Parts: sequence; C-alpha cells; structure tokens
Amino acid sequence: MLQPSCSYAVAKKSPPPNPDDDVIEVTGVTLDRTEITLAVSATERLTATVLPENASDPSLEWASSDESVARVDETGLVTAVAEGSAVITVTAGEMTDECTVTVSHKVAVVTLDASALSSYPADAIPSVTELTVSGTLDDAAWQALTKFTNLQKLTIAESTGAVPEYMFYNADEGVSLLPALKEFSAPEITEIGRYAFQKSAALTAIDLPKVARIGKRAFDNCGALTEISLPGLEYAGPYAFQNCDALVKADCPMLSQTDSSVFMDCGALTEVSMPELKEMGYATFYHCTALESVSLPKLEKEHGFGFAICNLLKSADLPELKETGTSSFTDCPVLTDLNTPQLTAIPDYMFNNCYALKSNPAPDAEKVGYRAFYNCTSLETAMLPAADTIAENAFDKCAALRSVDLSSVKYLKEEAFYDCSSLESVTMPELDGIAPSVFTNCTSLRRVEMPKVKTIGNGAFVSCEALEEIVMPEVETIGAMVFQKCSSLKEFVAPALKSIDTRCFDKCTSLKKVEMPLVTEIKTYMFYMCSGLESVDLPLVTSIGNWAFKDCSALTSLNAPEVRTLGANVFNNCSSMTEFSFPYLDTMKASTFKNCTSLRTLKLGAEGEISFSSSSFSGTDTSLCELWLNGSGATFAGISPEAPNECFGVVWKSVNAYDPAQ
Repeated sequence: MLQPSCSYAVAKKSPPPNPDDDVIEVTGVTLDRTEITLAVSATERLTATVLPENASDPSLEWASSDESVARVDETGLVTAVAEGSAVITVTAGEMTDECTVTVSHKVAVVTLDASALSSYPADAIPSVTELTVSGTLDDAAWQALTKFTNLQKLTIAESTGAVPEYMFYNADEGVSLLPALKEFSAPEITEIGRYAFQKSAALTAIDLPKVARIGKRAFDNCGALTEISLPGLEYAGPYAFQNCDALVKADCPMLSQTDSSVFMDCGALTEVSMPELKEMGYATFYHCTALESVSLPKLEKEHGFGFAICNLLKSADLPELKETGTSSFTDCPVLTDLNTPQLTAIPDYMFNNCYALKSNPAPDAEKVGYRAFYNCTSLETAMLPAADTIAENAFDKCAALRSVDLSSVKYLKEEAFYDCSSLESVTMPELDGIAPSVFTNCTSLRRVEMPKVKTIGNGAFVSCEALEEIVMPEVETIGAMVFQKCSSLKEFVAPALKSIDTRCFDKCTSLKKVEMPLVTEIKTYMFYMCSGLESVDLPLVTSIGNWAFKDCSALTSLNAPEVRTLGANVFNNCSSMTEFSFPYLDTMKASTFKNCTSLRTLKLGAEGEISFSSSSFSGTDTSLCELWLNGSGATFAGISPEAPNECFGVVWKSVNAYDPAQ
C-alpha cells in the first residue's frame, strides 16, 4: 500500500456570508465514511455534516493528500486516479475529518456461503465490491452483510423469505449501511421489509422476480434507481418508492394494491404498467411531475390525491374506477383526456385547477363535491343528468362553461357556479332552493328556469349582467341582493313570493315591470337606481323601506294601496311619477318624495294625523301638485283657515277632500 504524501490539493466551496451579527462557530465536522475502496476511474461522493446546523460559516474545504491517486472536488466527489492510497480531508472552520481512499486495479468479486459471512477476514472486507451469497441467511448472516460497506453489487442467490426490516438502513443516524450499493439481486426472496433500503442513494438496479410484498419506505429516497420490474409484486406498502427521483419506469404486472404515497415525488416517472391494480392508496402518484399518461384497466378504488400535482399528466384511462377520494386529479393543469365512466360521485377538489379539462369525465355522477371543478378554466360542458347534489364552489371560476345538464339536481349549494362567465342558460326542474351566491358573476347567463324553487339565498344572481328571463313560479322567499346589478333584467313576476330582502333589484337598470302580489314589505334599497323601472304592482305591501325606489327616474305607475309607512328617500329622484295614491299612509320620513319633479297629484287617505319630516318634499315643487286628503273628519297638522293650501310645511296647488273608498 502506498503511503500518502504531504502535499495537499484543495477544493473549496463557500456559501454566501451569514448576514447575522452574532458569529456562531463550527464545533465539529463529520464525514459519512472513514474509508472507501475504489477501482481506477470510479467515483464516490463523501458527505460532510457540520455542527451546529446554524453555524455562521458552514463552508467546506476538501483536500487530497495525493491527487495522483485520488482527487476530490468542492462537492466531496472523489475520483480514483491510480492504484494507491490517499487521505481525503474536509475542513470547516477549525474542525476537520478524514477518509482513507484505497484505489486498486482489481475489484474483489467474492462468492460466499451465508454461514461464512460472519467469519470473513475483516482486513479483506473493504476490498469486496461484488458479493454473491449462497445458502440460507439467518439473522446473524444478514447482520454480517452490513460490514461490507464498499459493496457495489450484492446477490442473494438462494435464500428465500424476506429481507429484514431496516436491513441496510441505520434509522438512528438516518443513513444507509451500504452507501456504495448499486445493484441488488435476490431471485428467491419474496418480501422486502420496512425501511430495508431507505436512502440507498447509489442503488440503480434491483432484480426481485419473486417479491410479492414490499414494506413501508423500503426503497424510499433511493435517488439513483431508474427502473423497476417486479413481476411477482402484489402489494406495495406506504412510501415504498417515495422520492426515487431518477425512477423512469415501473413495471408491476401482478400488483393489485398500493398503500399510500408509494410513488410520491418520483419526479422522473414517465411509464407505469400495472394492469392488475384494483386499489390505489392515498397519494400513490402524488407529484409525479413527468408522468404524461396512465392506463389502469382494473382499478376500482382510489383513496384520494392519487394523481394530484402531476403537472404533465394529459390522459388517464380508468374504465372500472367506481370510488375515489378527495383531490384525485387536483392541480393537473394539462389533463384533457380522462375516462372514468363508472364514477357515481365526484369528491371534493377532484379536478381542482385542471385548467385544460373541457368536459365532465363522470357523466353518471350523482354528487359533485366541494370545489370539484374549481378553476377549470377550459371546461365547456358539465353533463350531470343523474346528479342530485352540487356542493359549494363546485364549478367556481369555470370561465368557459357554457352548457350544464342538472335536470335531477335537488341541492345546489353556495357559490356552485360563481364566476362562470360564459354560462348562458340553466334549467333545474327538481331544484327547490338556491343557496347564496350560486350564480354570482355569471355575466353571460340569459335565462333561468327553476319551476320548483321556493327559496333563493343572498346574492344568488349578483352581477348576472345578461340575465333577461327568470321563470320561478313557486318562489316564496328571496334573500338580499339576489338580482343586484342584473342590468338586462326587464321583468320580474313572482305570484307566490311572500318575503324579499334588501337590495334585491339594486341597479337593475333595464327592469321595467314588477309584480309581487303577496309581498307585504319592501325593504331598503329594493329598487335602488332601477332607472328603467316603469310599473310596480304591490297590492299587499304595508311598508316601504329607505331608498327603496331612489333614482327610479322612469317610474310612472305604482300600485301599493295598503302602504302605511314610507321610509327616508323612498321616491327620491322619481322624476317621471305624476301621481301617488296611498289610502292608508300615516308616516313619511326625510326626503320621501324628494325631487319628484313631475308630481301633480298626491292622495293620502289616512283618517288620523299623518307624521312627516320637514324635508319629506324637498326639491319637489308642490305648488304644481294637488293634495287630496281623507274627507271623513281627519285632522292634519299645519292646516289653518288662513293658509288653506299649506300642509306638511309646504304650499300646494290645492288641498282637497276625497273618499278613499270610492
């Protein structure tokens, strides 16, 4: 063996300076290997751990005692140059650690019986890079294998049963016990135990033809593994191949069940063959960002997040899939072709942010979950003839959605079609209630037909700018702001309506006619700024709230014979109204008839004293208007023989008596 020379070649890797004022000194640096054996031209990466983790300057300096034997770069990658020995030193601050590198032209290839593993000479172990073990391995033999730390290829030729759990993984330190292992073959082994090969970062190939079960995290973080062919595998445990960053192909022809997250974060995976897979665990292919297509012809059940964040997934053929969990395809932005004809429910977040999806792939679904199609901006049709429930935000922000078949829907929940700006027509013959904000900002919606609807929640049709026709003959209760800013709505007839909340028709500038024969109260801002409103029929209304008809500049006809109370600014700027008749009105508030510039006749038939504000008629020229009051002995504040045409603090063209009953 050659002795290391005293000259060192140094490679340095320096991170940006720590911005903190307080300097935290390095207290230690440790290499993951103390000695390695390499063949000429082979490479091996050393990993250094600096303590404490938050040291102000954790930069590393790497040095080789003899670059003619072995070189090291700034990342710790050692390259064998020629036969001999060299010492690799890493320095962090004032702390150092070393690894002896032995370079040999000859690689030791050894075949041993399992019984001889424990007694193999210790000084010969470092040179063994390929090992074939015959016979049956007992616990002691398996444990003896972990001494062969330079193994690159390991074959378990005859032993059956299982590779024990944690076999080649030190859980306490979180490192592989065979860090150089590249190939593993075990033709008779039938099971791989939990954590057996976790963090075997050099492992590139496995040959396990009879393995039927793989335990939890067995190959987790095997970052160099590129392909798996497991012809006998039937079950894969949780996280079995998670974070296998280089894995491109997974061929498992007999696999029938995966547990959760089996291939999670396998960012290079492009080819999957699992023709017998029937049940897929939670997040099985989660964040497989290179996967473009998948066909699982026998898959019946998926537990959720199965293909979530598969950024390149374009197609999935799942003809037998009957049940799935939440978020199965969430954030698959290029998904266009999906075959799931057996699905009877679309769970929460199923297609959330699937921007390229154009049609519903589950036409027989009976339920559509929360945000199931949220932000599917290319979705054009949603044929759901069997659906009875559409959950909150199910189609929220589906800006291209034009056509929906919801003929069986009975439960339509909040914001279900919020921001569906291309939706033009909706028919829901079985629906009996509309939740709040269901169609808010559906700016292309022109016609709504819901013959059985009895209740409409707050803001259900806010800003449906194109809405012209509403067919809801049985509606009884309407919430606040339901039709606010429906600027194309021309007529509203609701023969069964009994209760309607505030601002319902606020800024419906095209509304001309309203008939609500059973409503008894008009609340605040009801028809605020309905500048096209001409005729309103309110035969049972007894109270009209503040600002209810403000700026209804085209209003010429109002039938409200039962009104007792008018709030402030009710008819402010109703500049086309020539006559008001209120047989029972006894209360007027501030600016009730303000700026009614065309008013010529006002009939007030109450028998008692009428309460008013000093500004009830501000901006209205009452000298052009005839005031008619009940002639049956009623008294009115402010009338005196000396000023017979003065009443309510203003002067009228005339003050006359009339009989409201005639």
